[in-house]
Amino acid sequence: MALSSEVSKTIFLCSGGTTYDFDFKVFSEDDLEVILYTIATGAETLLTLSTDYSVSLLTETGGRITTVEVYSSDYKLIARRKQALKQELDYTQNDIFSTDILEDQLDKMVMMMQQLQEQVNRAVKFDSSITDIQSVVDLPNVEVTISQVNINGLTEKTAPVDADLLIIEDSEASNAQKKIQKSSLLVINTLTEKTSLHANDLFLIEDSQTGNTKKKAKKSNIIPVPLPAALGGTGSTAEANAASGVVVLDASSKLPAVDGSALTGVSKKQLYLSGSGNWTCPVGVTQVFYTIQAGGGGGGGSADDGTSGGGGGGGGCKIRVPLTVVPGNNYAYVVGAGGVGGTTNSITPTAGGNSSFNSDVVTGGGKGGGGSGYAADGGSGGDRTTAGLDASGVTAGSGRGGGLGGTGQGASGGGGGGGSHFGAGGAGATVLNGAAGTGYGSGGGGAKTAATNTATGGAGAAGFVLIEW
Repeated sequence: MALSSEVSKTIFLCSGGTTYDFDFKVFSEDDLEVILYTIATGAETLLTLSTDYSVSLLTETGGRITTVEVYSSDYKLIARRKQALKQELDYTQNDIFSTDILEDQLDKMVMMMQQLQEQVNRAVKFDSSITDIQSVVDLPNVEVTISQVNINGLTEKTAPVDADLLIIEDSEASNAQKKIQKSSLLVINTLTEKTSLHANDLFLIEDSQTGNTKKKAKKSNIIPVPLPAALGGTGSTAEANAASGVVVLDASSKLPAVDGSALTGVSKKQLYLSGSGNWTCPVGVTQVFYTIQAGGGGGGGSADDGTSGGGGGGGGCKIRVPLTVVPGNNYAYVVGAGGVGGTTNSITPTAGGNSSFNSDVVTGGGKGGGGSGYAADGGSGGDRTTAGLDASGVTAGSGRGGGLGGTGQGASGGGGGGGSHFGAGGAGATVLNGAAGTGYGSGGGGAKTAATNTATGGAGAAGFVLIEW
């Protein structure tokens, strides 16, 4: 029978079935190739006869493929002829001449040509006038975009030399791809150092929250606010509080020692003004110095009998205590809150909260007594501690207990709040509410009322935790 059809391939869109009828002639099931095409990715998988599919109902015009798996509309099935490219007919002289065998052999030759034509139809072609492909396509230097290069699939060279070439996108030439030598790259140690950073200066960082992808960050976001003025810096307490209780300090900031001088021998500092959490030791750091200040106690309130409340006590502190640390380890901290002032002699004030670092605790200032017809006692001061050391091992200043709150003086006025190492206690009132403690860790002043009203004691000031390395 003649081979009148030029079809040698059929493409099916799968729809949940297992049978596919193709419309071109093959002599045997081995002369058929079946490919599974994934629409979403463009991936092609060659299926295996007998394992993935079977062939039946072969006729002069086609046959049937039956797949083992059921394929959804996410796939296409490609059936195409795969005729062996060889001629196996061998006539013997004076033997019987079979026209059927000869016709089959002629059909196979045409099938080979159709098979090759199907491949040519999918090939890149040039105009008939082109005689030199090299003049049209520079084959050794075909340009690809960086996005087309699978970086992860390449072999890594761990020791590049100066003559090695790198691919870049030139931002000054519409991101055109160009090559540069490794020797042209910047060497950080050869760059000019900028010692006074501007808020808009940019740094290159690796974002640990997004798989360490490289990003840029502004200096103003890395160091959000300066050290508060109360601790020797140039900023303000309000600015520090605006940073949610955490401030990263630069090398020029200082924490006053007992004599008011700046501390030496450290390059980085971190200050916590509220709350609790963990400080993670950076890589390469093996020793730190920590300063902890507890919160001051609240001042006593006063009832409507003309009496006076006692002042809250100042919180204790420790200054620059050395600690050996391990990089990557977490060290717990707690910042003591300031005590709440009493509202009357019956609703008492609260003591200042304890501050701690790595389980080393200093005690908050005691609460002031409430006025009730007699002179109310002042709050106790926080604990007094031993001396810390500076970076060179020299005593930097002794720890200090908070001062006692003043005793309420009846009709004369409320007791003053006890001072701390970093703040003055609030003044006792001569009328109405006591003053809040100032700075860090100082006690609130006691209240004083007339005979017809009540008054509130001053709030104690919160403490802080400072880590230097």
